[in-house]
Parts: sequence; C-alpha cells; structure tokens
Amino acid sequence: MARKPPPPTITPALLDRGWSAPAGCRIRLARPTDADAVRALQHVADGRVSPDQEYADTLAAGQLGHLIIPALTAREPSRALLEQVTQHAQAGAWNALGDGVSFTLVAENRRGDVVGALLASFPGTLFGLLLPKPRRAAK
Repeated sequence: MARKPPPPTITPALLDRGWSAPAGCRIRLARPTDADAVRALQHVADGRVSPDQEYADTLAAGQLGHLIIPALTAREPSRALLEQVTQHAQAGAWNALGDGVSFTLVAENRRGDVVGALLASFPGTLFGLLLPKPRRAAK
C-alpha cells in the first residue's frame, strides 16, 4: 500500500498562496478584500445569519489572526502563541486577543472567485478560563 505524503507544514507563505483542494479550488487565508464574499456565503449557508459586522470589519481591516500567523514562524510556535495570549489576557485586551487567534479560510475557484469560507473563532470556553474570577465577598 502506498504511503500518503505528510501534510504540508503550515507557514504564513502557505496560508497566503494557498494549497490545492478538490474541484480545482485553492484553500487560502482570507484577505481583507474577501470580507463581502465571506459575509454573502455565510448568509447563503444558513439563510438567516451572517457574520456580525464587527467580524466583517475586522476581516476587512486585515486584523484577524495577528497572533497566530507570526507564531507559525517561531522556533516554538505553541510557546510563542501562548506568550502572546497571556500578554493580551493580562492586559485585558480581550477583543484584540479574540481577533488575534481567529481567522477565516476561503476556497477560491480557478477564476479567483471565493466559493466557500470557514470562520474559525476563538472558543468562548477558553475566554471563560482566561477571564479573572470574581472574588467572593468575605463573610
């Protein structure tokens, strides 16, 4: 039986140029110019809800993934990302933290049209672990 080649190492360059996918598509990191197409696809997918305007604005401003992408080139990517997450959490920079570890991938057809999108958001349960716990009043 033939062995499958290992998956590609994900780098900022690979995310930018993308990789081959079925039906002649390429998967790549969404660019700011993709914001309208991503919103339209999400609305078509569920018929009701599209990504909120804040998410679309953040995508359009190129601010998604600003913590994950640089960490990919670090000698120890997980450690580099954890340090950034910790710094943002300690500073209470919750919006910047959420944006920094969220991203959108798009599927682009041969003509360059965005025909699919995946929105990966910061898990709310992780926010719950990072948020300071309220102190109980002394009895």
